[in-house]
Amino acid sequence: MKGEFYISAFCFLTVVAVLIRKNYLRKKIARRQTDLQDLQQSAWKENTRTQLQNEELLKSLNPILSAPDDIVEYIRLNRHNFPEEEQWNALLPYMVNDLLAIGWNTHSKIWTKQKNADYQMGILSDDSVVMKNSNKVFERYLWAYELLATNPKYVATNHSDVITETAICQDISKNKDPYIKIEPDIYEELDYDNDSIIRCLEIIRHKLPQILQLTESDIETFITSDTNFLGQEYSLIGLRFISAKQRLNSEDIEDMIYEWMENNGSARKLLTIQSQRK
Repeated sequence: MKGEFYISAFCFLTVVAVLIRKNYLRKKIARRQTDLQDLQQSAWKENTRTQLQNEELLKSLNPILSAPDDIVEYIRLNRHNFPEEEQWNALLPYMVNDLLAIGWNTHSKIWTKQKNADYQMGILSDDSVVMKNSNKVFERYLWAYELLATNPKYVATNHSDVITETAICQDISKNKDPYIKIEPDIYEELDYDNDSIIRCLEIIRHKLPQILQLTESDIETFITSDTNFLGQEYSLIGLRFISAKQRLNSEDIEDMIYEWMENNGSARKLLTIQSQRK
């Protein structure tokens, strides 16, 4: 009898201990959730307070940001309204300067929103002309961001040295798009013979509007060159988008060229067909 009593008592105490432990953990989790909510609310209040302070400081700036450091200060105070990625740190000063050039001023607030994976930007203004022209500026810099973020093979048109974000921004600001380097998968097959490579690149270059499903007026293409890690020069295709709405990066374009060649023939076959037509 005593043995059964001890077993029952042990089981009872075990259940009580488990319940006490569960209750303790439940309260601990509840306290953590409350603490987290308090921290989030405190951070939200601090962020709101900072934004209000920044908005007051923005009012002290000249609306056309004419002082030497006004653009930098405007961006600093208004940074929460812009995309957060670091590439925008290089783009924003040029973008704001271009907006000022079309008649925008700080009385018109710049807004940013993200839809799916893409950013959208605009201004709130009663001036329809400025609104229309600002859309062109935003479109140009949104594309520049995509170029900087996703495309390692870009070249600024007026720079032959190592290309920096600043160089890209300068070209974008001049309404002159950088060009993309396109390197089709033909070099090894053609034994790195430059004459054969250039002939094949010319064939592909003329087919690019068809391959990319664009018109000839949408893109500008040309044969250019680059150097590899050994300092050896090699030929490739340069491509600049002119009016195409869909601006692809180099990897996408090279994949589309590869697929086209899979259906139309290898590099040597393309050269053979060209020779037979002459």
